[in-house]
Amino acid sequence: MLRPRYVPDDVLLLIPGENRKGGQNMGILEGISNGIRLLIDQRVAFSTLADEFIGELPAHVKTVFYPLSYCPNEKVVARLKEFVEQGGQLYLSGDISYDSLRHRTQTQRLKDLCGVEFVSERFANIDYQKGALAVVGKAPGWPKYLAAPGIVIHLAGAHSLVESLDGTPVVTEFQLGKGRVIFSTDPIEMHGDPRYQPYAHAFYHALCQNFHLSAENVEPAEAPVHCFRVPSQDGREITVLVNHSEKDDVRGLVVSSRAGDVSLSLRPRLSGAIVVGKSKGVEAVESSADVRVNRELLIGGDLHFMAISMNGQPLDHSRSMLLLPWEKGS
Repeated sequence: MLRPRYVPDDVLLLIPGENRKGGQNMGILEGISNGIRLLIDQRVAFSTLADEFIGELPAHVKTVFYPLSYCPNEKVVARLKEFVEQGGQLYLSGDISYDSLRHRTQTQRLKDLCGVEFVSERFANIDYQKGALAVVGKAPGWPKYLAAPGIVIHLAGAHSLVESLDGTPVVTEFQLGKGRVIFSTDPIEMHGDPRYQPYAHAFYHALCQNFHLSAENVEPAEAPVHCFRVPSQDGREITVLVNHSEKDDVRGLVVSSRAGDVSLSLRPRLSGAIVVGKSKGVEAVESSADVRVNRELLIGGDLHFMAISMNGQPLDHSRSMLLLPWEKGS
C-alpha cells in the first residue's frame, strides 16, 4: 500500500479572487487554469493558495506565481512587496493597477512593485483579442511570439526581457530589495488552451529557468508527459506519469529515479508509475510496453500493465508478484 506524505513546496501559485467576480469571470477562470496547466507542463512541483489568505503565506515559499491578478487589494500587494523585499521571487501577468471597482487608480503599484511606469492603455481590462503585437526575446531563452500587452510601460528601474519590435518593454525584471519581480504586460495565460500554444510553453520554460526552479527529469524533455514525484510515509520513491496526448504514443520514456534510469512507454491518455524501495530497487511499475532499468530489461510486454512485488523485494528478485494486464497481449 502506498501512503503519500505531505512535503511543502517552495513554489506557490497564488489564485486571484477579486477579478473572479463579475460578468467576465469565466475568462479569468480559464486563464488561471491555463497557468496551472503551463506550470504542470514544466514538471515543477507547486502548491496553490487563494489570495484572500495571503496572510497565511508559508514561510518556506521562495517563488510566487500570481497570474492575471488585475485588481488585487492593498493587503495582497503590501504582503507581496514584503515577500519580494525579503528575498522572494514573484511573477505577475496582465496588470495590477485596477481597484476593486475595476477602475485604473493604482498605477503607482507598477512602479513600486514592478519597476515600470504606466504610459497608456492598449485595451481595457481583459479584452486582449484587440491587442495583438509581435514581440521578441531580448534576454536569452525568451521566445518570439504574437503577444497582447494590455498597457504601454516605460522602465523605471526594471530591465526588459521581452519587447516589441520598436523596443517597447513587454516583459520586465525588477530587483526589489533582496528579491525580484518578473512582470508581463501580456496576459499570456488567456491566449487559449496551452496544448495548442507552443510559445506559451516556451514562455513558461524561460520563466522557470530565470527563477532557477527545479523540474522532474524526463527524457525526451518534449514528450507530452506530466511527471509528479510523490513522497511516501515509508521512504519509498513514487513517480506518477501521465501521457496527456490525445493520439501519440510515448516510447522509450526515460525517468530518473533512485534505481537509476527507468525506461517505459505510455499510450495516449494513460498513466504510468514507478515505485522504488529503500533498497533502490523497483518494486512496482505501470507501463504500456517493456520496462528497463539502466538499459537492462526488467519486464517485457506489448500491452498496458501493472507489476507489483508482493513481498517488498525489488521486482527482479521477487518470488511473489502481481501482474495486472489492462488489455489483451503478452
